[in-house]
Amino acid sequence: MLCSTREELSGLYDYCRGNGIAVEVHSPHIVDTDRQGQFDLTTGQEEALTMALARGYCDIPRTVDMEELADELGVSHQALSERLRRAHGTLVGNALERREESRDDLQADTRTPSDATTRFQ
Repeated sequence: MLCSTREELSGLYDYCRGNGIAVEVHSPHIVDTDRQGQFDLTTGQEEALTMALARGYCDIPRTVDMEELADELGVSHQALSERLRRAHGTLVGNALERREESRDDLQADTRTPSDATTRFQ
């Protein structure tokens, strides 16, 4: 469940509790509206991914290698490798987590409101 403010989350929580809907709030966090914040990437990770995609690093076959990308970004080969791996891990982790949340939401929709538990992440 996404809420724009903590006050909105609090109001939704109070509403659910007041209407007999069990609610558990797990790890509430602010979601930025910009692309970087939306996907939990650092500025360096987003820049590296954007450049890698635009220059053909993700193509098969690759049209640029990591050394060339690292030079263009002004970082070492090792730094670029770590940025890309961390960014990839973050994106995949977020995608799988959201898929699990969607699956949980679908299963929760089959229960009656009185026995449903809503999770906020």
